[in-house]
Amino acid sequence: TSTCRRAMRVAVSNDTATTEIYTLSPHGSLPIYIGELYEITGQLTDAITYYKQALDVMTSRAVNSKGEMASNHGRAWRASLGVTIAEKYLLQNNLNEAEIWFRHVLSFAPFDKPATLGLIEVLSKTSRINEVSQLCHAYEMRIGEAVCSLALPDNS
Repeated sequence: TSTCRRAMRVAVSNDTATTEIYTLSPHGSLPIYIGELYEITGQLTDAITYYKQALDVMTSRAVNSKGEMASNHGRAWRASLGVTIAEKYLLQNNLNEAEIWFRHVLSFAPFDKPATLGLIEVLSKTSRINEVSQLCHAYEMRIGEAVCSLALPDNS
């Protein structure tokens, strides 16, 4: 066929995942699957690498012939994967990278609920309560939902 088949051989043993990639999926799904395998085996750093690779592939597909980002092409998918990357950094307690990724998602998907909740969590953990308050207020004014009650721990 004119479409090249994508193949991957994966061996998982104990705490490692070994992958051999013969070709890269043009839409980014193969790196996601590899990332998931690394995540399952507890190798978050490697998982993040493959999730970023998938996001790069997806983003490159969203650029039009003039080199501009197509307005809504894959936005929900890219937002979801960006949040996944941020959450993995959060699991590693790398608050700086988590914040960068949550903010990155919000830069192209403003008021994305998972990204907003994640950023609220990072800001709370870093005692930036004024920023939390501003973000919560902006979200509530725009979306009409009070997300802070969902994201903030009860300190009573």
